[in-house]
Amino acid sequence: MNFKTLLSFRKIILASVYLFSIILISKYTMQSDFEHIYVYYSTLFLAYILLYKILSVEEIWTFTIALIFITFVINYNVIPNWSDDIYRYYWDGILVSSGFNPYDKLPSELLTSGIDGITCELYEKLNSPNYYSVYPPFAQLFFAIATKFSSQFSGFVILLRLLYMIPFFLAAFALKGLLKRLNASANLGFLILCNPLILVEGLINLHLEMISVSLLILFLYYIQKSTKSHWIYYYALSIATKLNPLVLFPYLFKTILKSNPSLFLKFTLFSLVLFTGVFINANLSHLFKSIDLYFQNFEFNASIYYILRYVGFEYSGYNLIKYIGPLLALSSMIIITLKSFRLEDKFNFNRLLLIGTFAYFVLLIGSTIVHPWYLIPLVLFGTLVRFWPAIVWSYVIILSYHNYAGGVYHEDLRYIAIEYFLLFGSLLWWYQTRKRAQQITR
Repeated sequence: MNFKTLLSFRKIILASVYLFSIILISKYTMQSDFEHIYVYYSTLFLAYILLYKILSVEEIWTFTIALIFITFVINYNVIPNWSDDIYRYYWDGILVSSGFNPYDKLPSELLTSGIDGITCELYEKLNSPNYYSVYPPFAQLFFAIATKFSSQFSGFVILLRLLYMIPFFLAAFALKGLLKRLNASANLGFLILCNPLILVEGLINLHLEMISVSLLILFLYYIQKSTKSHWIYYYALSIATKLNPLVLFPYLFKTILKSNPSLFLKFTLFSLVLFTGVFINANLSHLFKSIDLYFQNFEFNASIYYILRYVGFEYSGYNLIKYIGPLLALSSMIIITLKSFRLEDKFNFNRLLLIGTFAYFVLLIGSTIVHPWYLIPLVLFGTLVRFWPAIVWSYVIILSYHNYAGGVYHEDLRYIAIEYFLLFGSLLWWYQTRKRAQQITR
């Protein structure tokens, strides 16, 4: 057996391990099975890294598209097992497809509404029944379409996954073109699109970040090509799917929109249509009220917040999340805005990627809640600028699932400490490596 044949055999074996690990994760693990989750995800991640190392530039896109497509095919009807968000998607989809506004009433107020599909069984599966929907209008459109053309929950899941794949495949080809125009390695496309976090939390568990990051890729593709118009639509749609792309707005305003009033007006009007035109008489104040309560009540896998929570508890005797949560969110946005406005007025695409990486990192570090899927946009921006701690974090964040081990939620700060120790250790390594490289080139 010659070296070339042996190498091809290794690639096939690694691709098989990659796909088999995904099958084990999607079909044979529950949210409470931490030991299995950790072993299977670690195996998947190892196969992912080794494939990245040995795949040539000529074959990388064939493997990338094949792995994504096969992952979709073998999981087309899988019900997400790691999160119960899917049930709120279905609930909201029923409301919208039936002509009701998902922001108007709490789920608890709709149990006796007589709406077809709104049942006690579905209500009991909701993770936040006492909160108004927090999902923006464009996300609601996906839920509504999937519900409208399916007669039961299993059909909803299949159709929603198919709807996710459409922008994701478009984004894959846009990313290929973007990397070519940037003269960047095509292997970066594999690192982004086949990152286990994106496929597991996006394609399998159906979190909205998969749609949002697909739209962000299309936004990057068009803004790199021309700053004149098309990009604003994809950027606005990404915000109308998940609100967090707003972290890019200060830089975009300073470098493009401020000096182009007509483009700014076009962006504003399109955004208004998305947020007010999709639903007639929509009570968006309920959406923002739930988001506000979200920052004041929920905590999961945080970093800086947990330190401040401890200090606050020692000082006051109770949890000060009501004050710390909004303060951290405000502080993060101030830091991101100040950083963006300190840069020069002329738009620079590479600087946009850097500010995107910085903004998402600051947002996550300053958050009271860092679910694994929240990292997906950071994986995109971080990989494009070779900020390798983003890849490291997309692996070690799996430790946060230990909180669900055994079926009863419990916060184990030891695992969270390990996660952030490894993250900041990789950050230090990345900084030192970069610093040495800069010294060599001088």
